[in-house]
Amino acid sequence: MESKGNELPLILFSKVSFSLKLMFIQSCLSKLIIAPIRFLLSYGRFQHAKGETWSPSLD
Repeated sequence: MESKGNELPLILFSKVSFSLKLMFIQSCLSKLIIAPIRFLLSYGRFQHAKGETWSPSLD
């Protein structure tokens, strides 16, 4: 019975650390993916505000 009592905190700890790792990886991925998109969107708005169209011309 004592060994099971000692295993429980380890299992909980491993689950918590695993979820923390997942959250960390997700935040890193979202930064890698969202940051360029945000930059492109803000750049497009900046170009649009200057009077230039950001989309390629069709003619």
